Amino acid sequence: MPSEQNLPSVSTDGTFSNYFLVSHKDLNHAGTLFGGAMMAWADELAYIAASLTYPDCDFVTKVFETFDFLAGPARGAIIRIDAKVVSKGRTSVRVRVSGYWAASGQPIFTTHAVMVNAKEGQAVEIPAE
Repeated sequence: MPSEQNLPSVSTDGTFSNYFLVSHKDLNHAGTLFGGAMMAWADELAYIAASLTYPDCDFVTKVFETFDFLAGPARGAIIRIDAKVVSKGRTSVRVRVSGYWAASGQPIFTTHAVMVNAKEGQAVEIPAE
C-alpha cells in the first residue's frame, strides 16, 4: 500500500513520478541512503503505477530485477522516482522504475518490477481495457 505521502504526478506518456527527501532515518552506516529504503520507495511507485493504470486490479509484487545503485544520496538529498507500466501479460504487468537526483536528473538506479493481479492469494486475469 502507498505510504501517507501524496500520490505522484503522472505525465502524458503514463510515467508516474514522486519525490522523496532523504532523512536521517533513511541512512545506512556509511551516511548514504540505505538501499532497502530506496527499494521500498521503488516498490511503492511500481504499485501505484500498476494500480492507477489498471484500477480494477489488486496488484502485489512478484519480483524485482537487478537493482544497480549508481549513486548513494546523502541526508537532505531530494530524489525523484519514476515508474511506468511497459508491458502487460495475462495476469501481470512489468513496470520500469528509475531513480534520479531531483536537481540534476542524474540517474541513481533503474530496475523493473513484475506486479501480479491477485485475489485471495491467486493470480487472476487483468481485465481488458
